[in-house]
Amino acid sequence: MDVPAMAAYPWREEYFAEMASVPVRYRPYLEYQAGPFAGRYVNIEGWTRRSYRSQPAGSDVPVVEFFGGSKMWGEGQRDEHTIPSMVARYAAEAGVPIEAVNDGQRGWVNWQEMLLFEQVTAGDERPDLAVFYDGSNDVNAQLGPVQGVPTTTTEEGIARLFDDAQGNAAPSPAPSSSSSSLGDLLRQVVSRYDERSALHRLLDQDPAGASERSVGSLSSAAQDPSAIKPPTAADVPKVLAATLDVYARGRALISSVAAERGIEPVFFLERQITRQPPVGAPKADYARYLQIIDGLRAAGPDVIDVASVLDDHQDTYIDPGHTNEAGAALIAKAMFEHLEPRLRAWYRTHG
Repeated sequence: MDVPAMAAYPWREEYFAEMASVPVRYRPYLEYQAGPFAGRYVNIEGWTRRSYRSQPAGSDVPVVEFFGGSKMWGEGQRDEHTIPSMVARYAAEAGVPIEAVNDGQRGWVNWQEMLLFEQVTAGDERPDLAVFYDGSNDVNAQLGPVQGVPTTTTEEGIARLFDDAQGNAAPSPAPSSSSSSLGDLLRQVVSRYDERSALHRLLDQDPAGASERSVGSLSSAAQDPSAIKPPTAADVPKVLAATLDVYARGRALISSVAAERGIEPVFFLERQITRQPPVGAPKADYARYLQIIDGLRAAGPDVIDVASVLDDHQDTYIDPGHTNEAGAALIAKAMFEHLEPRLRAWYRTHG
């Protein structure tokens, strides 16, 4: 991937090739799950991507489980340099080491994370802290054809995939299921989210790793009735209100489950997006999209906004919404400043 923000990383081509090779499996209620995968830079087992570990497995340290979309998962970063990994590094340096569990999933919204959180904490193994990083994907979901209710960025694409497989749908830009496995098709639907998203259609440029994908183009996405559309002026207040409402409901359910199971949830607002439209981007459309994203700051006092740390580091963006490892480190540092008091409290009570 030849963009300035990745120029300093000689491993970039191999990394994006690995990322594009990660299998995707269907999961009821949750839509899809990445992995399993074992590579040099990307390793996934179960729901979890490998993270930096400063202590041997099984050490008596607080477990911090991270949930979010591709920015939490680490699109643009190697396993040990994602946001969760960098939080673990800062924690170790500060003398409050943690076990970081990266359960971020590319393309996911907070509602999906709520369902996964309920599932993975239902047993005896539970984290001490659960960190959620949400925002732009939740907006994108509300810009799709299903609005005002909990939905996902890929719901319509997956529904069309199954319709196509049964011969119940009109011709679709998505490839026919007759020549591909379900896993291949799901991976294509997840990959096509980038092409269908409002942000990338606004900018008309390739998302991270796009050169490695084999599915679709912006022109074919433009013909797709399920595509996420750039917002009109009338959309701005409606989409913002719908996003805030669904996001609040998701947080309430997470908090309820967390309280029942003795887990402290921490919510961070993800407004991770370039502030200046690149050359050729429709400025009015882009400004409206930013207006919705920035409006998420009204989410409530339980949500911590850390995105401003990137305002003076626009050179870390590898595409409109993802950063290189330097950008991930900045976000992680800002998160750790809010997590550190909680971690020190854990060590005081477990001393």
